[in-house]
Amino acid sequence: GDHDDDGRPLSKRELSHRLFEVTRFRRLEEGDFVAAKISSQDLWILSRVAKPWEAMNLSPRQLLGLSEAKRDNLLSKEKVHIRDSDDAGLKEVRQIGRQHVLPLPRSLGEASLWQTRIRKGSRVYAMYPDTTSLYSATVVDASTWCRKDDDIIVCEFDGDEDEDGVLPQRHISSRFVTPIPREYQRNKKRKSNRGSTTLQSDYWNG
Repeated sequence: GDHDDDGRPLSKRELSHRLFEVTRFRRLEEGDFVAAKISSQDLWILSRVAKPWEAMNLSPRQLLGLSEAKRDNLLSKEKVHIRDSDDAGLKEVRQIGRQHVLPLPRSLGEASLWQTRIRKGSRVYAMYPDTTSLYSATVVDASTWCRKDDDIIVCEFDGDEDEDGVLPQRHISSRFVTPIPREYQRNKKRKSNRGSTTLQSDYWNG
């Protein structure tokens, strides 16, 4: 609901967080686009689910009531089978821990709905232009732009400054943007390595 356990109304920020957490651990269908964390770095790769993953047998209230440590313990043995996001690419399947997989919207309609939970200043993972890697970024505008049927979220990526120290504002499809889970937001901002193509190639080629 939109109230806490004591009956007090939740703030918009807390309500958005709770909705995200419930959606985050939903059932994954074969073919779903996801962001998968494949290394110790704060780097997430666009992937597709190769085999359905059944959601935990918990109600939203039970899921939200778990401590981070207890939730991670429950998920420690849960693996998601993922493959390269390119249908024409490699078909090799890898297994990633469920806590390191973030669902992405399944449709333009769902992307529009998720976008309403993101506002200026939100911290997100967004797919960097011309790559299939998602990096940490700060939202500048989540309500003004669209490209045909695709809603656009304007982001400034961490460590993306040009030679003059100016952060460019990148226009990213809302289908490839997801809030950063709170446990990752606690990490200090770090400069992002844009050499994502090499890293992804190394990963999918073993």
